[in-house]
Amino acid sequence: MERERLVVVRKAKCNFCGKRRIVVRTFMGNYSAFNGYHFTASDYSEVVCVDCLTSWRTKAKYVGTLPRIPENLHGVSQSELQEWFESREG
Repeated sequence: MERERLVVVRKAKCNFCGKRRIVVRTFMGNYSAFNGYHFTASDYSEVVCVDCLTSWRTKAKYVGTLPRIPENLHGVSQSELQEWFESREG
């Protein structure tokens, strides 16, 4: 089971720049004007590429294995996001 999860994560990459440094901004939900910008549960998660800041929503199962951006880092600059991501890699 663990080996299967690692294979899926290796396949996850940004469709724009092709790099594999992807993090989850919003896990299984969204914030929209239709619900007053309050969190609403959803089958979709929002992911973002650390290198090019492209973001997209997906129902893919690999999202559960990706690191999640802490709430206090939402809306930070690309360099701050990269610094946080690299500090996680060790």
